[in-house]
Amino acid sequence: MALDKFVYESDVAATSYFIFLDTDQQTLAGAVKGASTAGFTIRANPSSSRVRGLNPRHIICSREVTAGTGPGALTKKYFTRLSICTQVALDAITEGSGVSINGLNYIVEAKVAERRR
Repeated sequence: MALDKFVYESDVAATSYFIFLDTDQQTLAGAVKGASTAGFTIRANPSSSRVRGLNPRHIICSREVTAGTGPGALTKKYFTRLSICTQVALDAITEGSGVSINGLNYIVEAKVAERRR
C-alpha cells in the first residue's frame, strides 16, 4: 500500500483540497493530481461523523469471508470506506454493485454525501 497526495474537489464553490489515498484506489476514487485551491489536506477517513471540518463524500463497502466448511463454518462481514474525490465518480458508482479495492472484491452498501461540520 502506497499513499500519495491527490486533489479532492469539494461540492462548495469550486474549492479543492489535498487528500492522501492509496494509489491502488486512485481510479475508483476518481483521484487526480494537481493543485489545491485551499492549500491544506483533509482527512480521508475521519474516525467519527463528529469530526469538525469537512467529511469527504465516500462509499461504504462490505465483503464476507467464510472460515471452514459445513455446518460449523463461520462467516464474518468486513466493512471499509473509501473517499471519492469527485461527485462525477460518486455518481458513476451504484449501490449494490461490486468494486475491487486493493485486489479484494466488495459490494457497495451505501454512498455518503460530503458534509461540513
